[in-house]
Amino acid sequence: FAPLAKEYAETIRPILADSCLSCHSTEEKQGELDLERFKTVDDVRKGTGTWIKVVEMIHHGEMPPKDSDPLPDDKKRALLDWIDRTLEA
Repeated sequence: FAPLAKEYAETIRPILADSCLSCHSTEEKQGELDLERFKTVDDVRKGTGTWIKVVEMIHHGEMPPKDSDPLPDDKKRALLDWIDRTLEA
């Protein structure tokens, strides 16, 4: 899991911090979703149900919501690709 962990720390966590945590933090928890609690890849692997839901919401265009800034395509691809690889690992 070392490559996934490195990518999470260097790429994915910053995407979450920039685009998701203002609404889905431990404090805010909109939609009862706290992505801030996933500090490591091990945390992500313990909460796979949450990440499956995240993928579904992104694919269905529910996240980010219409009244928020859209996630740039490169960041969206990086996030979805990383989640897929992590869930498969």
